Amino acid sequence: MATDKPATVLYDGECNLCRGAVAFLSDHDRTGRYRFVPLDTPEARDCLTAREAEGDTLHLLDETGHHDRSAAVLRIAADLRFPWSLLRVFKIVPRAWRDACYDFVARHRKRWFGRTPRA
Repeated sequence: MATDKPATVLYDGECNLCRGAVAFLSDHDRTGRYRFVPLDTPEARDCLTAREAEGDTLHLLDETGHHDRSAAVLRIAADLRFPWSLLRVFKIVPRAWRDACYDFVARHRKRWFGRTPRA
């Protein structure tokens, strides 16, 4: 998915799991494909509709459109190098099931991984 315009990943900037995922992606994004924007910034709010901005889920804005939750995770994983790109095989799982797993982790992530309030 090579493109000149970077894809934007919107994430919860206070969530340690999310911040760790961003650090991982930054380390593995060898082409500079992604730029990362915390959800609680004006820039992120400008990127999303009011309905999309209601939750604190992961969003990916790329040349094909807006993707959230498990769809965003799998699109990002597909761009990574082997072995991470193998995660795209989970696209065969119905989205409702993938999103249910995503939502379960999302509900518990701050308790499991903690949070770091932004300054």
